Amino acid sequence: MTQQRLTTELNKILREEARYATGLEKGGEFGRAKLARAAIDGIKRALKTAALAQDKPFDVALRDALQERRAEYREDWNDPDGVGTSTFFRALNLVDED
Repeated sequence: MTQQRLTTELNKILREEARYATGLEKGGEFGRAKLARAAIDGIKRALKTAALAQDKPFDVALRDALQERRAEYREDWNDPDGVGTSTFFRALNLVDED
């Protein structure tokens, strides 16, 4: 997949996850919504990191950045239900499809 296509597809996932987080907030599940938003932020940061990488192809840089951000997320957040972890899983699966 091209960089533009990967970015477009990843942004679709992020929009879906943002809607999910909004639904959690409306349902009063603020803790779970915060986890979802933290994962969304991590994926956005991974996209920016990959876009700036010059030493490797975008898809490789994106995978590496997503794995780093997922590790940071796991260190920083207690996510027993896998709310944010599943978001990273979706993003990594998209990159692996390429």
